[in-house]
Amino acid sequence: MKLPLRVVLFADSFYEANGVATLSREFANFAGQRQLPFCCVHAGTERLASCRGSVTTLELNRSWASFPLDKGLSCDPLLSRHRKWVIDQLKEFRPDLIHITGPGDFGVLGLWVAKSLGIPRAASWHTNLHEYASQRLQKAFWFAPRGLRGGHRRGGRNPESECHDAILSLGAFRVRAEPADGG
Repeated sequence: MKLPLRVVLFADSFYEANGVATLSREFANFAGQRQLPFCCVHAGTERLASCRGSVTTLELNRSWASFPLDKGLSCDPLLSRHRKWVIDQLKEFRPDLIHITGPGDFGVLGLWVAKSLGIPRAASWHTNLHEYASQRLQKAFWFAPRGLRGGHRRGGRNPESECHDAILSLGAFRVRAEPADGG
């Protein structure tokens, strides 16, 4: 494998005040200071591509269908409308690896693009996803009786464990590097 690796980061957060956004900005700054080929794909006010030194940035605007997940974090179910444009941009960049920061809209787009281009991918997130999902789901279904929401302990299991098992059973997001051929 040639070095340095040409890495694309699909970040669910970039400008916001949270850990993923801070880490994503730090990755971009690190690559720029060391003149490493790096591309960051994240939300912006309009769709645009820019290049500053060795760092390429692709900003994608979210649609009217976006909805908030948490403070400063949104999800756009129509983000895939940018897929072809992103693929065209990344063909020029020629990435060796695509890294996603979580199972949000940008993470899903990143996985789809990586699979389409046959590029190895890595996934990571900086939250205990099962706890985060459980808390958010309990808030979203506030109107349901607590027993149906899983807000109580059953047989020594807590709702976070049940949510964690459900997420793992999907098999879509495992924290591991995966070769392009899916092997």
